[in-house]
Formats: sequence, C-alpha cells, structure tokens
Amino acid sequence: MQRDKYYETLRHIENRIAELDVETLNQLLEQTFQVKPVRLKWYLIKAQVMLKEGKKVAEIKDFLSDKCAPWYEYDDVEEYFQLFSILSEYDGDLLDSQRYLYQLEKLKYQENIVRKVSEELNALADKILNSKEPDLRDIVRLSELYYISGDIYLYMLWVVVADKVYNAGLEIRSWILEKINVEYFYERLTEKETETFVILSTSDLKENACLLTERALKLLNKFPRVIQDFQKAEALLQEIAEKYSENNLVTVLGSGMAIEELSMSASIKPKLERLTEAQYDYMEDRMAVGRYGDYLSYIARIYKTTREEIEKKLYQKPACRFSIIIPCRNAGETLLYTLKTCLNQTYQGEYEILVSDNSDMSWEKDTPTYRICQEIQSAKIRYIRTPRNLPLAKNFEYAYLHSCGEFLISMGADDGILPWALEELDSIIMEYPDQPVLLWHEAFYKWADVDARIMGGGGKAILQVNHPYMKNSPNINSYNAGELLRKSFETYGVLYYMPQVYHNCGIRREYMQSIYEKCGALWAGGQQDIFMAVVNSILQKNIFMIENLFTITGISNNSIGANARIGNTSLRQIPLAKKMRSTFCQGYRAPSYIERMFPSFGTEMGVLYTAVLCAYALGVVPDEVLNQMEWKSMFERVIPSVSILDVLFDVKWHWMRYVISSHGEELLTWFDNNYFYQRLEPSLVKIQDGQKEDQGDGGESVIIEGKELQVEPHSIDDVYNVSVFLQKVYAGE
Repeated sequence: MQRDKYYETLRHIENRIAELDVETLNQLLEQTFQVKPVRLKWYLIKAQVMLKEGKKVAEIKDFLSDKCAPWYEYDDVEEYFQLFSILSEYDGDLLDSQRYLYQLEKLKYQENIVRKVSEELNALADKILNSKEPDLRDIVRLSELYYISGDIYLYMLWVVVADKVYNAGLEIRSWILEKINVEYFYERLTEKETETFVILSTSDLKENACLLTERALKLLNKFPRVIQDFQKAEALLQEIAEKYSENNLVTVLGSGMAIEELSMSASIKPKLERLTEAQYDYMEDRMAVGRYGDYLSYIARIYKTTREEIEKKLYQKPACRFSIIIPCRNAGETLLYTLKTCLNQTYQGEYEILVSDNSDMSWEKDTPTYRICQEIQSAKIRYIRTPRNLPLAKNFEYAYLHSCGEFLISMGADDGILPWALEELDSIIMEYPDQPVLLWHEAFYKWADVDARIMGGGGKAILQVNHPYMKNSPNINSYNAGELLRKSFETYGVLYYMPQVYHNCGIRREYMQSIYEKCGALWAGGQQDIFMAVVNSILQKNIFMIENLFTITGISNNSIGANARIGNTSLRQIPLAKKMRSTFCQGYRAPSYIERMFPSFGTEMGVLYTAVLCAYALGVVPDEVLNQMEWKSMFERVIPSVSILDVLFDVKWHWMRYVISSHGEELLTWFDNNYFYQRLEPSLVKIQDGQKEDQGDGGESVIIEGKELQVEPHSIDDVYNVSVFLQKVYAGE
C-alpha cells in the first residue's frame, strides 16, 4: 500500500536524524516533499531537523503552528503536542510545555495533569476567596494554572490584576493578545472608566471560576454582575445593559458553550455576540468573551469615538451627490490608476473619492496609500486613516460611515469606474427615487503581473467585457432577490446579479440606516461583499439591475479575496497566526457554532455558504432559507477545491472531516467512503518549493462580447488605460 511505504520512508528519515548531517536530511525531506499530499508527520520531522540546524524555537513553532487540526485525534496529533511540549521545555518555557500536555490529555480524555491542575486550582481558589487581601504569589500562580489549563482569558484577567493592583510588572503573552478581539477585552479590563461585566454562571463553568472572576473584576474597580438563572439570562442581560451601563453595552464572560447557546436564541440576535474565537469543542467549557447590547456603542469603541458621533455620521444629510469609497490596506501602485479612473468622469456635479487607509499601523502616518493620494493632489480625494488595524469588513463600515455622498459606491484599490458611470447614474437615481439599491454590469480586468497561483494567463493583461455599454440606455430589469439567493446556492455566477455593495452595486445613503435598523448591525460579515449580497437579498424583495457597463473589476496581487482563495504550494508561506497578528485584533467576527458547520477555505461557494450562516446567526436569514440548504451538495461543491498540492492540505482535509462529522454519522460515512481516504493516498507530484507558473511573454488579451480584439501594446497595462480604451471603443474610435 502506498500509504505504508510513505510512512515507512518518513520513519526511516526520522530514525536517522541523530546520525545524518542537516544537508542530507533536508535533501531526503525534499524528495519526500514531492509526494502529495504532505502529511503532518513530514512537518514534524522537518521541525526536528530545524531544531538540529539551530533554528530558534519561535521559528519552529511558527512553522508548525498551522499544520495540525487538533479538533480530534488522528494520525500524529499526539506527537504534534508532544513535540510542542518538548520545544517549549527546550526553550525554558515550562508553563507552555505543561499547557501542550494538558491539551493533549483533554483531547484524549485522560486524567493526569488535568486532575492535578484542577486540584491545585480548587485549593488556590478557596484560599484567595477567603482572603481579604490575596497574596501576590497566589495570584501569579493562579494565572499560571489558568494558562496551563487553556483558560487564557481568565489567565489574562489575573495577570492584569497582578499588574494593575500589585504593580507586579507581569506581561500577557503576546500570542494571546494577537488573537481576534482579545485587544477589545484587554481594553475593557485596563481602561480607567467603570466597566460593566456580566458573568454567566452555568453548570459547565465551575462555581469557583465565577467567584474568582467576580473577585478579580472588583479588584480592578469594575462592575461585575452574576447571572445564575440561565433561563432568565436574556431578560437579565437587557436589564443590566439598560440600568447599569452608560451606553447600553456590557462585556459578557461565560463558557464558550453558554455564550453560544444563548446567542442562538432568535430574540437575542444580534445583541449578543461571541467575540473570542472557539478553541476546540473539548475546550469549550473554558471562559470566553462576548458583548451584549447596542451595536453602535460597540463599534464606537473599536473606532475610538463616541456612540453619539457614530450615530451622527450614520444619519447625517448628504453633502454631495456621490461618494466613491475605496477601503484599502497596504495598497500598491494599482491605487494610483484606480484614483485616476475616479477623476476621469464626464459628470460635472459634486462628488468625493473617499480613501480609507487601513495600512498596517507600523507605517504610522506616511503610508504608501497616503503618498499616492498626496501625489495626485485633487480636492475631490478625501483621505482618512483608520484609528487602528481593522478587519476588511470593518474598514468598509468605517469608510461608509465617514462618507458624505447621497449615493454610495465602493471599489477595491485595483478596480476602476468608467468615465460615463456617474453621469448616467445621476439620471437613473433621479428617475428611480424610491429604489435604494442599484446594480450594473462590470468589465473584468487582470493586471499583467498577477501571480499565476492567483490566476493564470502567461503574464498577460486580460480584459473581458461580457456586457456592452450603450449610451443613455434606460434598460433596467427587476429580479426577484429571494430567487437569486436560492439559485446562488448552486451556481456561484448568480452572485454577480446580487447586491454586494461593492463594485457591482451602489446604495442610497439612507439605505445604510435601513440595514442597521432591520439587522441591528452594519458590515458584520467576514467577507463583506458576499455577506452584504446575502443580507440585501433578504431585505430587498426585488433587485434593480441597470443593463449597462459602469465599472471594472480588477484582480491584482493585492486582491484580498483572490489571495484568500489560493492554496499555497510553498513552504515559505506566512503562517496563519502571523497573518492574523495586528490585523484582526478588534472588530473581526468570531464564527459562531452555526457558522462553524461549514468550512469555507476561501473558496467562492464556501464563502457564500458561510455568509448565509453568518446572516442566519445574526437573525437576518429566516429558518426557511437555512432549511433549503442541502449540506451534502454544498460539501460536494467545495471538496474539489482542496488541492493535494496545498501545503496545508492535511490540516484542511481533517478540518473538513471534523466539520462534516458534526452533521451526523450518515454524512460522515458518505465523506469517508467517497473522498476522505482516497485523497490521502500518496502520489508523486514533482513541484519545487515556491514554483510558479511560467509567466510567458506578456502582452494583452481583449475579449469583448465573445470577440477577441487586437490592440496596441500597453494599451491596457493598467486599469486607467483600460477605462480610456473602453471609452474609445464605445465612441467608435
């Protein structure tokens, strides 16, 4: 059997690590790297070789960090935890070493370290709860025990107590602060203002943990309220938020299971939101963090302003006819040409081009985006800087709130708008004053230097136009929004006819208010365009499509969505943990239980399905829509997208299996028999680490309405030139 030979080869290499030199070991590993899919065992051996090379423990851990899916026990997961424990001990970090062994025991339902930690925790809890002034040494040890047991938010809480109350000078481990929304929790603990916390005391959370949490919060001069009757939790949360918090917003602490269960109640959506991400089901009895109450108060904290200011921006009267909104992060040179298309308009009225710069905070003020905006020096360009690193959806939300236009259009920093777009839209929105959402057709443009892993094309700039431009065309069709959503479950292309509130769609300013009033939230999804397409297809009975060409959808190396969808064949990829650092600290939506029932992997259909589940979790999508989702067919559409060439295939594949197992034994048996084991069979595929497709000789490819056109060299080498080229084409030049 091929699998047996594969593992036999790996074990042979592992057994010779001590005797062979590093160069020989890496050559042997390189040979086996050609066998796909690459399994967890290969990475574990590579990590041991890295240790022999003298690589730093932090680098080895980064290398291993996203190579395992420890939601359940499968081949080599036990060795994975043991190796992390050894690496931590090697680095002198005994707490981390114990933490990995503790989690391994939880995974395997064993009781050794788990029992000892529990006994020491209980004894220490009794001592602290019965002390008028707890000893600092006891507090430090308590924080250590919480850390070992994976209760990282209680660990944080007590480290803050040690630091703020006892001036102990302790620091929270950086990897925890880098997890999504943990910065929000940290700010709630450390800010000087009185903060209201609600502690959900449930059977899965030990009584001592609740009492200790209450004690710690009081030591920090916070205002903790304990809810013991879970059946009345919803009413009590509302009462506490209204009576005991300034802005109808409280921070919720409770086990992951408790917050998840409560947030699934239809009447509490979307007021209650889990903020910290789920670890693993067997760790869901640990403390998690959520928020309950007013959404505008919540985002005001993220944007470092007041609720009053957010509400003022949301309901302000327009100051100009159009806002072209460009939310971007670390934008490249493509932004320059996008801005030039926005300025090259035949429209003579008032409009603004709002650039929301979400570049990494390490840039401070002088970002590439800022320099490009300064280079153009146009009064129409309004540059704003986000107050902190924001996730993609929150940058869109921040930008829309700061816009001044009556009609709002957004696009990416590699897209474009055609010269006639605003002029014609001006006439259409006057003709249809009651229509809050308008769609139109787009041209598609691939920048020439796009990495072949994102999109092939031999280094060519590619322009494709499927729908022509007809000057002053009044042809507008109405589509049934619900029917479009149902069709999109089977055919992704239908999404281009759905209101994404991105480059294929614009909205009247007051519609943003309607979204908030009907949904209780604004841009709340992970991938904002697909989420908004789903939400608007629920809110709008009919969608108005302008049968004309107004914008250019670009794809470049900076395209966030395109980059998210590609697998990586290179070992030099940035680990997911590093990508998340300082990027999704606040405002990112932690997937709820219902959202975790489908793994998107960044695929187009997967993103759509998870967007539907997210909207359902918020209470926007009704039960009947969810009931129409055929899980087996949905999985069948995304399974082929998980390539065995992807260096993360092993972890993705086991994640897929774990998620499918949550749907029942029948679906799991179908997956195992038809896909799971077959795709794990080793096969030789000769791909070099980091290899890219040949980019070819460059050139241009232009296809308009199915006909290929010959064009002059460099006539479409950027999105601005594309807009000029299409202007000439439709002028008959």
